[in-house]
Amino acid sequence: MSRRETEEWTRQAKTPETRASIRRWSRRSDFLFWVGLLLVLGGVVFVVWSVVTERHGHPLFWGLIAVTVVLVLTCVALGSHAGGRLSEARFTDGHVSVGRVDEVITHTSGESPDNYDIMVSALLPGSVTIRRKIELGAGPGHLSDDDVGRGVRFRHNTLDPDDLDDVLFDGWQGGRPHRSTPRQSRVLYADAQVSVGRVDEVMTYPGIPGMVDQTTYGLMVSIELPGPVTLRRRICVGEELLRSPGRRFGRLIRLRHNTLDPENLSDAFFDGWADEAKGG
Repeated sequence: MSRRETEEWTRQAKTPETRASIRRWSRRSDFLFWVGLLLVLGGVVFVVWSVVTERHGHPLFWGLIAVTVVLVLTCVALGSHAGGRLSEARFTDGHVSVGRVDEVITHTSGESPDNYDIMVSALLPGSVTIRRKIELGAGPGHLSDDDVGRGVRFRHNTLDPDDLDDVLFDGWQGGRPHRSTPRQSRVLYADAQVSVGRVDEVMTYPGIPGMVDQTTYGLMVSIELPGPVTLRRRICVGEELLRSPGRRFGRLIRLRHNTLDPENLSDAFFDGWADEAKGG
């Protein structure tokens, strides 16, 4: 981090302790960066010199190379730690907001683990909606469009609605949403079999207050077919589909499914309630 950037973050801090912490971790991060860079450059110069003078076969050569590699890796590890602590220090006095994931951006690079960015939004008092872009890297495990709508906590120093970089990931809020057919259209089930099943279980996934998407429900459904064969399916529906009169547990539901696999839970598309007219 440049001196100018450090002073900018220091000015945004609200307490002397936070300002001192930002400066301390910034100095450590810069120091480890330059030490690591000098070690790499020194190692390159040493290798070139050893080859030119034909001393690269000596045991001392390999010993010094090994020591240099260890020192560089140590600087990288300590620098990463210092960078993380610096990020935390910059947002120590910031706001903590709870928002939702609007988009998952996946960066695929060959055989390396995928890296992820998430676009998030949060509704603040005064009907102000802020948007931020959180770079998660490869740490959180596999993310997908299933995570759209997931609750997320983050820190930010300003209330600028579109300062995308003013953000620090502070953890997930609540459980991971379960969607049986994310972004699937009726086209995928146009030629599917339509069956009537019974709702065995209702799982509630509360939404985030103030967000457009409110509570969603995961319905576990059993479908008895001739044989006898019982299919188990899971379907996610919004709150508006449960506002119609009638009970939830044991209610008959129409589902479309492409297979007869008894435990392919995600092979399901909501086709309406059996006790309501089609399209009702």
